[in-house]
Amino acid sequence: MEQNKKHFTSIIIGAGASGLMCAAHLAESGSVLVLEKNPAAAAKVKISGGGKCNFTNLGAASGNYLCNNPHFVKSALARFTPQDILKILQQNHIKYEERQNQQMFAFSAAEIADMLLQNCQKKNVKIQTKCLINSVSKQDDIFKIETSSGCFSCTNLIIAAGGMSYPKIGATDFGYKIARQFGHKIVNPRPALVGLTAPADLRSFCSELSGVSVPVIISIGKKKISRSLLFTHLGISGPAVLNASLYWQSGQTLYLDFLNGQSLDDLLKNQSKKTVSQIVSNTLPTNLAKKLVGSLDCKIENLSNKNKQILNDRLNHFAFTPQKTMGFDRAEVTAGGVDVSQISSQTMESKLCPHLFFIGEVLDVTGKLGGFNLHWAWASANAVKI
Repeated sequence: MEQNKKHFTSIIIGAGASGLMCAAHLAESGSVLVLEKNPAAAAKVKISGGGKCNFTNLGAASGNYLCNNPHFVKSALARFTPQDILKILQQNHIKYEERQNQQMFAFSAAEIADMLLQNCQKKNVKIQTKCLINSVSKQDDIFKIETSSGCFSCTNLIIAAGGMSYPKIGATDFGYKIARQFGHKIVNPRPALVGLTAPADLRSFCSELSGVSVPVIISIGKKKISRSLLFTHLGISGPAVLNASLYWQSGQTLYLDFLNGQSLDDLLKNQSKKTVSQIVSNTLPTNLAKKLVGSLDCKIENLSNKNKQILNDRLNHFAFTPQKTMGFDRAEVTAGGVDVSQISSQTMESKLCPHLFFIGEVLDVTGKLGGFNLHWAWASANAVKI
């Protein structure tokens, strides 16, 4: 970086998906500097989707997001659609494919990261890595940022510092600290899209089934979530559980329907000479079926009403009260964040401090599993107006 260039039209803190997208977007309106504390930019992008990068979802709409104000995301999503990010990938000759549930994956997450960096380079965006922020202040409409790489100033400051998931690659609560400094409220951050640990009485049950995956319907409060569940050594995970974690509150019980809406009576109908385990094993993985049936195994014609009710509870209403989530270390995203009631949905600008903006995961906007969170990164970045 040119050492004599210290003032910029816009400075973005955070060189992740939203920060780099926003940098290229704002470069048309003046000079842009991106500050990143990690040794390299786009660290989380490079590992997303298991290295494939689930970069958007063709069904991206407000109903796929959790936010204290469900209308907040509508404007940004309407102005930057899945087709817009597809067009950018096509222009950069990046191959992608559609998978189930309208999820769009690149063949390589590294290609997405390189695209973001190259687009910044083409537009003369300056990126300073290994840069620790010591302080941020504002005086006479100018922001001053003291860093380990020197002092910088700008007219517009964009906070794209992300949430607290993946601390091993540098995630911190920095964005929330800056928000609080300028008077913003923070909705309590918590791990989201994360596995749930088993209560003491189900630890061995889950551990012995580790690696088994099965389609389920999870009921949590009034919500019903249908996708696959994966048993782990610690508890339960998989797409259905990750989405359930968006809504789960400590102490709340999940109810697992392993029959996916089919009643036990329908399952057992006209099979009186078969055993319970034979029938259940035809529907569920054998080792899971054996554990659920347990000592209730007998011919259907000999199954008492009492044991039938117990079996019904195990198959259609299996109670699972998580001990806790698996934490920020394993969470794909952070729920909660900067309260959107104090942010303009049109421009992402603070309503409390002019020319201060918040984008991406640092905001109290959390998407469901399936590319929705990266799409929010793109959409919120492109919504910024200086």
